[in-house]
Formats: sequence, structure tokens, C-alpha cells
Amino acid sequence: MNMSSDNPTGTLQISGMLDIYSANSLREALLDCFLQQPEITVDLSEVTGCDAAALQVLLAGRKEAAAGGKTFRVSAASRTVSETAAALGFSLGSSDNGSGGNHPNAS
Repeated sequence: MNMSSDNPTGTLQISGMLDIYSANSLREALLDCFLQQPEITVDLSEVTGCDAAALQVLLAGRKEAAAGGKTFRVSAASRTVSETAAALGFSLGSSDNGSGGNHPNAS
């Protein structure tokens, strides 16, 4: 997994494999973004693989955003991310101020 953060826009660009082995790095990056930004956008358009552990981190990030009154959104999700999310019963979409509970709703 590779990540780049654009601090002025609060965008976290993620590419490569997003799985249990990269979940902690993703978690740390999201927490760092939450400390620095009122709005966090995660771009998953270049993710080539994804598993349930990584999606759990994104859901936890959404919950953390809600707790902090922050805006959390996924601006793009690769086909593999969307298919993994769908297989687990949800879709990825925007969540202003963390709304959407534990299951992200499509925007």
C-alpha cells in the first residue's frame, strides 16, 4: 500500500493492496488526518486489492469522524474496493459529519 496526503485539501490518496497487513498504517494515516483537517477525503481509485480488515479501518474512521464532528468521504473507490464492500453488504459513499452509522451509504 502506498499513501500520499494533501494537507491543504485533506485528501488521502491510497494505492496498491489495502489489506490486513496495511490496516494499521491506514489507521494511523486516518488518525493523523483527523488531527489536522476538518474534512477528510479518501481516494481509493488506485487500490488494486482490498479485504475486510481494511474496510473495517475505513468504517472505524467514519465513526471517529462522527465523534469529532468531522466530514469523512470516499471520493472514489476502485472496482475491487466496491466489489469487496458489496460482498460484505455495504457500499462506500460520502458521510458528512460521520453520518451513516456503521454501514456507509451510497451517495
